Amino acid sequence: MNNIQLLGRTTSDLGLKTTTSGKSVCSFTLAVDRKYSKDTTDFIPCTIWDKGAEVMSKYVKKGQLIAVGASGKKRFRQLYAGVVPGDQR
Repeated sequence: MNNIQLLGRTTSDLGLKTTTSGKSVCSFTLAVDRKYSKDTTDFIPCTIWDKGAEVMSKYVKKGQLIAVGASGKKRFRQLYAGVVPGDQR
């Protein structure tokens, strides 16, 4: 299993949405500066669900520095290889 920890700034205000089944979801992009390259920034798409989505949409604003941690299998391998999850190139 892969673990990932990111520290970056949100690129916009977070909007809370609700699915047809009643689950809360919040999608946002995190701008992460590369450690050894001053002029390079990676933009990482993130999605958070349920209570976490409700809390983040209430308290996190555009440009705020936040830390994000997650674990997974397939999606993070694609991210490490430079492929954005959901991108079918």
